[in-house]
Amino acid sequence: MSSKMPHEHRQTREIVLSDRERHYLGLVARGKHPSHVALITGTDEAEVKDTLERVRNRLGAANLLNAVSIALLRGLIEQDA
Repeated sequence: MSSKMPHEHRQTREIVLSDRERHYLGLVARGKHPSHVALITGTDEAEVKDTLERVRNRLGAANLLNAVSIALLRGLIEQDA
């Protein structure tokens, strides 16, 4: 029997998000749709979606909600007080 902890088989490399990536994902964590993130930040919606997709892929998340959960658990974004 292996002495590994659950999920230890997953890659544990450090993932660093840019300020923009953290901002966009933080807004999604607060319930904002990517189109609303674009309006709030004055950014093109396609750019927001591309950025969130890159973050999702880097985190190995199945979807955007999963990406938010992973980012919160890893301390990459903060929960609202």
